[in-house]
Amino acid sequence: MLIETIFRHFFNLEHKRNVIALGMFVTFIGVVVGTLLFPDDYLPTIFFATMPLLPFVNRIFHRKMEKRAVAELYAFLFIGMIVVFAFYFAFLSKTFDVSIYRTLGAVNPFDLFSSVLSNNVKLIVVVFLLSMLYNIGSLFILALNAALISQLFSSFVIF
Repeated sequence: MLIETIFRHFFNLEHKRNVIALGMFVTFIGVVVGTLLFPDDYLPTIFFATMPLLPFVNRIFHRKMEKRAVAELYAFLFIGMIVVFAFYFAFLSKTFDVSIYRTLGAVNPFDLFSSVLSNNVKLIVVVFLLSMLYNIGSLFILALNAALISQLFSSFVIF
């Protein structure tokens, strides 16, 4: 793949700071491409941030690394994604609605539980299908969580 040849230096798994830089750069490219192609939707941005990481994941699992080392690599990748998404949502995003966070306590507890449960079931299905078809289900959820945490961080910067 083109990404693997361009970022051959970043695929050296012994250097953790390279994994942070890889996460930042790939997420930056995903944000730029996703914003240009789909300016009103954030989900394609997350998808474009995870697709180039497929060779990275394949290399991790072909090496049969320890679970702790894989978790560390994913954590450093997560940190890189959070940095870029937080910058994007804090300074470059045109629309940001935090009203759902303010009204969350006023919702009926059963409705809140059912919405959270249905959302988690959808995520389980999406992760399962992405893991089976493209081998990126875990990265997609990692990028989605990074985007959500970054939105929360940026709300403190904005307000």
